[in-house]
Amino acid sequence: MRIDGQHYIMVMSDEEADALEQNWSNYADVQAMYISKNVLFTSSQVSLFKDTAQFIIPDYYFNFELREEGETW
Repeated sequence: MRIDGQHYIMVMSDEEADALEQNWSNYADVQAMYISKNVLFTSSQVSLFKDTAQFIIPDYYFNFELREEGETW
């Protein structure tokens, strides 16, 4: 989890979502979550995070990395 780790966090993998769920009580001040489109929350995570603003990170944000990996032209 990144960004500032308190008010705004980024979730880039299912493993990060699992870790966030396990430690959610430490994140009482979270204002928003920025989530990779590849992350799939479990039903318990959907319920736990429902009151927090959530934004999907668009592909163009990762354009350089995708090109580097040959995922886009």
